[in-house]
Amino acid sequence: MKKFLLIVVSSLLVGSTFAQMPNGSTGPDFTSTDINGNTIQLYTDFLDQGIPVIMDVSATWCGPCWSFHESHAMKDLYMTYGAAGSNEMGILFVEGDPSTDINALNGIGNTQGDWVTGTPYPILDDANIGNLYQIGYYPTIYGICPDRTVYEIGQGSASDLMNGLITNCNSVTSFTGAQDNIGVDEGNASVCIPGGDVTPEVTIHNFGTNMVTSMTAELFEAGNPNAIDVQNWSGVLAAGGNTNVQFTSLTGVAGAANYTVTVSNPNGVADVYPTMNTSGYTIDLSGFTTESSVTFRLMTDYYANETSFEITDGNGNVLASDGPWPDGTADQWGGGGTGAGQTFDYPINLPAGTDCYEVKVSDSYGDGMSITSGGPDAGWELFDSNGNLITSDINPNFGSEAIDNFGANSDGAVSVEDLIINNVAIYPNPVNNHANVDFTLTESSIVNVTIVNVLGETVKNNTYSLATGNHQVDFDVTDITSGIYFIQLDINNQTTTQKITIAK
Repeated sequence: MKKFLLIVVSSLLVGSTFAQMPNGSTGPDFTSTDINGNTIQLYTDFLDQGIPVIMDVSATWCGPCWSFHESHAMKDLYMTYGAAGSNEMGILFVEGDPSTDINALNGIGNTQGDWVTGTPYPILDDANIGNLYQIGYYPTIYGICPDRTVYEIGQGSASDLMNGLITNCNSVTSFTGAQDNIGVDEGNASVCIPGGDVTPEVTIHNFGTNMVTSMTAELFEAGNPNAIDVQNWSGVLAAGGNTNVQFTSLTGVAGAANYTVTVSNPNGVADVYPTMNTSGYTIDLSGFTTESSVTFRLMTDYYANETSFEITDGNGNVLASDGPWPDGTADQWGGGGTGAGQTFDYPINLPAGTDCYEVKVSDSYGDGMSITSGGPDAGWELFDSNGNLITSDINPNFGSEAIDNFGANSDGAVSVEDLIINNVAIYPNPVNNHANVDFTLTESSIVNVTIVNVLGETVKNNTYSLATGNHQVDFDVTDITSGIYFIQLDINNQTTTQKITIAK
């Protein structure tokens, strides 16, 4: 969501009948259901058991709310002191704006991004809680003590929030935390040349209070219980710190695939809090062309003066760059203006030979590119000289920077004549009810389109008999629950996989 809308709505909140609840007030009890269907009762689940609560009341469109969410202070507390750690502290996120819905939480529409993926603590989409707690502005970070008194503790680091509870809650003097507790982030890599090599690398976080000097990291093909690589890591990983672990390179990768990474045995002991011990790792097949020239098309949002781009070759040489540009024309809500968005085309001649190229698009405000109120699409597209789509990203909520890749073989140094499917694009992503799957076939083929979950289990499958040329299939996902999935396109033992988020 754009800045003007943020300022207007924030001002309306401050000027409403609500005033922030005074420090020391009694916090009202509530019962609510989180987005996973779990019932949360403030008094029964937390306060009556002597467990204080930190509650973040935010709105999906709010920039400062997103910045605080992305600091991962709440996540760190939940993993160390919350239900995924020592269970000494309650951590709750409340989406308090009645005008937004679950789609916005999943990154679709009136939102700063995807609030759900990677968030282990409960998310409550419940404006009634915001009313009960007299929210005057977003975000409001409350500390709620076991004696039911409420204090605004503000945005801050995990340590700041924890100290806010200790300072204000008479019955709380310290927290012990989980001692040995690690987690792994979702990871991904791209293959820009069919048959290239990929070195999987993941980020591991120490959520425990002990320093970690050893751990085990395992890489699995999704759905295969036998690890294809095991790394016995040793080193120094301080409490609250991160480290990267590399697996053995995968050679001759012909297409995209999805994997699973599991981390265990911090300091040689069992991790008894496995909330984030397993994550997905995706290898994507980048767009690919055999042409010697491409056209990069950038469609700005209303705040083009925040946007810039740069395209570089594998040696870091800049082939094209531009931005920022003058703003488009919009109405007071950031949409529906007569000059909505601007389109710029950049023809690019590719050096002879085979190379991997990087497209980097930046947004200085940190809210990506989107037009949410009836205007045209924002984002970017890359076409070959025949007008075939190589790669694209439409209305992307990427924060400050997005990186896309594509490969090129403009002199035949690498044979691609056996590559039957290419130029795969799936949009929108996240998807609500229908996904458009675009691709090009170099020969008539039977195409199997399959959706699998993060465990490698097939959720849905459609089969198409298609001729040579460009195609778009409409894949209905209305009967699939929200979550992270992979769309696989299989043709004659060639498989292309892309990750999608389904958000209802």
